[in-house]
Amino acid sequence: MAEEFGIERAAEIARTAEHLPRRVPLAKEWIAAVWSNQGLTDAEIARRLHVTDVTVRAWRAKKPWRGLRKAKSADPRQLPLI
Repeated sequence: MAEEFGIERAAEIARTAEHLPRRVPLAKEWIAAVWSNQGLTDAEIARRLHVTDVTVRAWRAKKPWRGLRKAKSADPRQLPLI
């Protein structure tokens, strides 16, 4: 990295990296909400996301989960996001 960006910039990046979170959040909860709105069961969602059905039910109990709306009408020309 020092060869590419220079020693000063590499040191600055290293100092900044100390403040980054160690874990990257995943979008599993959002994906589960989308699939639920598409009609999948909790068990099927759990299998696809490699979580338990209890986890899916807990996600569904949260407020953001209920905030997702179903599409009024699907356009057959539009590819699904998930």
